[in-house]
Amino acid sequence: MTGSCSILPALIELGEFQYCANEGNMGDLLIDIATRQFFRRHHLPVRHGSHHHVVYGGGGRFVPFYGSLEVQAAKLTSARVERCIILPHSFYQVDSFIHVLDERHLVFCREQRSLEYCCSLNERAQFLPADDMALHFCPDYSPPPDPEERGAPHCLKPWAVSLMGKIRKAVRESSFPAFRKNYWQRGAFLPRRGKESALPAELVLGQDISDLWSGTGDSSPEQVFLIRGLLTVLSGLDIVISDRLHICIAGLFAGCRVYFLDNNYGKLSGVYRQSLLEHPRARLLHHSELPGLFPEIFSLVRK
Repeated sequence: MTGSCSILPALIELGEFQYCANEGNMGDLLIDIATRQFFRRHHLPVRHGSHHHVVYGGGGRFVPFYGSLEVQAAKLTSARVERCIILPHSFYQVDSFIHVLDERHLVFCREQRSLEYCCSLNERAQFLPADDMALHFCPDYSPPPDPEERGAPHCLKPWAVSLMGKIRKAVRESSFPAFRKNYWQRGAFLPRRGKESALPAELVLGQDISDLWSGTGDSSPEQVFLIRGLLTVLSGLDIVISDRLHICIAGLFAGCRVYFLDNNYGKLSGVYRQSLLEHPRARLLHHSELPGLFPEIFSLVRK
């Protein structure tokens, strides 16, 4: 991982803090679980309930595609907040949000473009580069349950088991055989739908599994089950191709060769260049190269 700062010293210096998870999809859930693992591994003093020190979870919320940021701005700039750390995020076309940040705020940016954009608009807050929090995920990490959190073992709720079935089905329907390096391999093309997609319509062929879940991380057994289950499903693949950042990152944790396709504001290419440039199984791919390298994906149309 290159060009990034460690967030640990800043969190240690902060002392006790309230953690506010970033609401989102399956990718944001991976970020949340990785973040909570990070806190526990480093014995950071997270406090439940309101606190004058606030840490806001990483992700891609600070963009113009998902509605107003007034709620987030009010929460993070409240008069009661003495110090605030925003964990690695993307920032794009949200000038008014960046302008309200001040000397209380330390903001980590997960791409160079976001860092330059923020620094160009605000000289009061501090902005630093850092790796996406999902890259701190430990697949084998199993901490003891926190009695203050909804983490006590119990039978999984039916919705989680049902959703895991939908994820398996979506990956199966998005998979294709590919003969590479003298043997047959199994790939899956998992493109995003929605406002951030930069793919031409003829290439939006597989299933968008990130959007099968939406909500806020809460460390429940169901949420841990979903992320572990996602990695298990992806581990049955040799190749993952996606313009969903955290499907790509999950594919790396699952042992796949992963091809990153960019979104409409350069999020995937930015994270790749800042944090994954030297990863042996990660490759950045322009969508125009896709039909030539993987003509097999067009079999998904027949499916």
